[in-house]
Parts: sequence; structure tokens; C-alpha cells
Amino acid sequence: MHRICALCNRVRPMATAQRPQPSAGELAGLKLLTAEQTGTVLGLSRTQVRRYLTHPDSTQRLPAFRLGSRWCVSAHLLDDWIAAHVARTEVVA
Repeated sequence: MHRICALCNRVRPMATAQRPQPSAGELAGLKLLTAEQTGTVLGLSRTQVRRYLTHPDSTQRLPAFRLGSRWCVSAHLLDDWIAAHVARTEVVA
């Protein structure tokens, strides 16, 4: 199925499964980290964090989004990302 995009008037494929929208309470408890804070958590410089934010391999890319000119990383998604990379490292080693 397809739909017409309201922003660009192009035909776009319709998503097969819609994500549930978070409630206001869930958004209030959401902790967002900046690139600098993410670097502190990971022990990386801001430049290294930015490389992970834009990494071409989606399995290596940090779960983040842009808010204006700033990168935002959800703290709980970062925890999941770290756990996945630790598990992957243990399998390889």
C-alpha cells in the first residue's frame, strides 16, 4: 500500500506496522544524552561519538536522532546498544 507524503507530495510506501505512540508520562521519563554526555558514558571523544552517530553500518551506529543541530541519544537505547556490543564481542572472542 502507498500513501502521499504531506511534505513533498510524493508517493511513499505505507508502513506495515505502525509504532505505538508513547504517552506523555513515558516521554516525561525519557532521558536524552548529548553527544558529549554519550562520549563520557562510552569513554570516547566527541569526534569518535560523531563517527558512531553517522556510521555507515547500521549495527555499529548509535541509536540517536537530530534535534535541530544537536544529536540526542536515548539513555535506555544506549544501554541496549552497549549490551548488544558486549554480547557480540563475547561471541567473537
